[in-house]
Order: sequence, then C-alpha cells, then structure tokens
Amino acid sequence: MSRLVTFGQTPAKINDELVADIRIKTESSEVQLRHFTAGEQVVVTDGPFVEVEAAYQMADGASRVMVLLNIMSKQVKMTVSPASIRKVN
Repeated sequence: MSRLVTFGQTPAKINDELVADIRIKTESSEVQLRHFTAGEQVVVTDGPFVEVEAAYQMADGASRVMVLLNIMSKQVKMTVSPASIRKVN
C-alpha cells in the first residue's frame, strides 16, 4: 500500500464483507502456490495473448512475472501477473 484513499481529510470507508473477501483470496493456497521455475513452459490465461505458450523467466517484483513469448520466430519478453499464467499440462 502506498497511501490511503481519502475524501478530503477523511479516509474512505470499505464494507467489512469486502475486506473479509480480500483476506480470504490473499490467504488461499491458490495464490501462495503459484511457483514456477526458470524455463518452465506456461500458458497465458488472460489478456491479448490468451492460450499462447511462453517460457517462464523470473519474478519481476512482488506482483509481476517475466515470460518469453515466441512471436513470429522471435522471443519477446513480457511481464504479466502470476495469476495470468498456468503451467502447461
């Protein structure tokens, strides 16, 4: 978090149910078990490159990962959310 959302000097109010939902999602094993190794084949599951295979490269900060896409016989680096890729079965 970098700052609070405010209206003037008053912090914005958030519904307790929304906070509980966010906590459940961030504590789930689905979020925690998204581990990949360099060179592992993955599939993009979101955005303009849905269903395109790529090679996982590395984590790029806390909320992004870097993958290599093979586009028109060239390898192109792209950063995506870890939730936007899955391992190739």
